[in-house]
Amino acid sequence: MQILAICICFIFNSYLNSYILFLISTIFSFYFVKTIYFKFRNNPDSILDFPSLFICSILFQYLSLIYVAEVLGYQDPSQLVLFYFLSSSLGLFFVGVPAGIGVREVIFFTITNNFLGNLVLFEYIVKIRIIFFITDLIFGFIGFLKIYFSDKK
Repeated sequence: MQILAICICFIFNSYLNSYILFLISTIFSFYFVKTIYFKFRNNPDSILDFPSLFICSILFQYLSLIYVAEVLGYQDPSQLVLFYFLSSSLGLFFVGVPAGIGVREVIFFTITNNFLGNLVLFEYIVKIRIIFFITDLIFGFIGFLKIYFSDKK
């Protein structure tokens, strides 16, 4: 789902504001994938059943990563964040260790190593990993609460 949104952002990046473009492309790709997924769906519960939670999680990660990139002084933080989301999505295709510096970071480091310094990238990768961990905990907990309270009714 993110790969579709990232492709849209890379194609139309020079025409629109990157924040608005990411928001629109994320919502569009979410509902596009959701309609396809629900046609072939077998299991009763999915993260796609909670669109506001899922989209808010992705947008919170995007804005947090933009903020970190701006604080570290990158010239084009939205492009850097899109590269990380791309490497994160591509990392799902490979089996790897679920914690620590892993597959998505190696892919990100490989993609961006040509135009950024190694030390700067490593600092960004560590901060991103912390943000992703905290975001997953917070929104995962909110999702469990939503499922718990919806089952009570």
